[in-house]
Amino acid sequence: MRELKSRTEVALGCVLLFAAYFVTALLGLRLDAVAGFATLVWPPTGIALAALWLFGFRLWPGVFAGALCVNLVAGAPLPAALGIALGNTLEAIAGVWLLGLVRFQTQLDRVDDVVALIVGPAICSTALSASIGVTSLRLAGTVSSSATVPALRAWWIGDMVGDLVVAPLLFVFLGRQPLRWRRWMRAEVLLLACALAALGLLVFGKVFGGSISLSRHPYMLFPLLAWAALRFGHYGAVTSVFLVCGIAVTGTAMGYGPFARPVLADSLLDLQAFMGVAAGTALVLGAAIAERNRAVAARDEFLSTASHELRTPFTALSLQVQGLIRRLRRSEAIPSREEMLVDLELRLEGKVTGHWDPLRLDQVIDNLISNAAKYGAGKPVEVWLSDRGERVVLGIRDHGIGIDPADQSRVFGQFERAVSPRRFGGFGLGLWITRRVVEAHGGTISLSSELGRGSTFTVELPR
Repeated sequence: MRELKSRTEVALGCVLLFAAYFVTALLGLRLDAVAGFATLVWPPTGIALAALWLFGFRLWPGVFAGALCVNLVAGAPLPAALGIALGNTLEAIAGVWLLGLVRFQTQLDRVDDVVALIVGPAICSTALSASIGVTSLRLAGTVSSSATVPALRAWWIGDMVGDLVVAPLLFVFLGRQPLRWRRWMRAEVLLLACALAALGLLVFGKVFGGSISLSRHPYMLFPLLAWAALRFGHYGAVTSVFLVCGIAVTGTAMGYGPFARPVLADSLLDLQAFMGVAAGTALVLGAAIAERNRAVAARDEFLSTASHELRTPFTALSLQVQGLIRRLRRSEAIPSREEMLVDLELRLEGKVTGHWDPLRLDQVIDNLISNAAKYGAGKPVEVWLSDRGERVVLGIRDHGIGIDPADQSRVFGQFERAVSPRRFGGFGLGLWITRRVVEAHGGTISLSSELGRGSTFTVELPR
């Protein structure tokens, strides 16, 4: 949630929300099915919910003013219009409050978030608005007693569909996580959009004079919704649902499609049920796919990290075993060879103490010294530790090949290497693990290097 702080921002936000609410409400009222107020789908419900969640409760006057004005334009008496506006405002506020109870995330890439959206705002808070709105119209004499239950049902489900179709689209595309386009995605997105539009028109439209129609088979759209969710996750789910529901509402209002009836009110429940099921299914599937992708990425990261951690002891063990095998085969001792050594120069400025994980700190030092020995060209490696009051500084310097300035910003990344793996072995994980450990302690690690003259890694840790 990005809370609007200044009065100017809040005022501008209220004006924009009022305009969006009013315009989309007028479009919704053109599809009125019951009593002139309950509609097939009520987009302002989703807009109000997304706006208050993303930008804060202080935008509620925009919801109230938009609902009041549009109901006055629709012919509601002033007391009834005030009651409806109050119900619409409380609906949005209650929906945001319910989402806050479960730490809702707007990406909708978790099944829990989708379930929270369905159960909280889509079912519970919309019932509040429908109850207050229909009661206000009933008291004003606008709705007869015989039309009360149909109006209540239509109002509730229409708002519910607005929360399931419009709000997810705004949550995902106005949230914090931008969509990352890849080369292959644009062509597939275009193909999917064309397929959805074509099949949607065949089901809910009249093409080629009605000679080709799939109006009896609306379920044929579900494989395309599944395609969108499987290939593009929550982005594909919310976009495809919005497109399909838009085609379905337009076609039904024009008298086409499987849910078209001579009286629009008779089309209401079937169409709303179709849109609700389509939206819920696609959203849950998209979230499940996103969770699966995260689990696969976490598994791959764990395996790569574990392989790096186990590589050193397994390599040493493998060398020892191979040496023993060769000795047994030759039945003679292998002449000893002089082992390559690296000189370490250690400088300590008195006793240094702190609260750190000793195993992880050993891992940091081992990784940095191993890198210094590997890339140090056999020259001495300097290690120093100094006390800076609230922080302790560890420095490790080699006089080896150094790192090119163009590569220094990425050496702490996962699987990143500044030199060819053919020349120096490794997986490109040592410095990434080191940075993760240091940052987990609340510290920082920095690099200073000059090509051909060596590198210096400096670790600062709080006590």
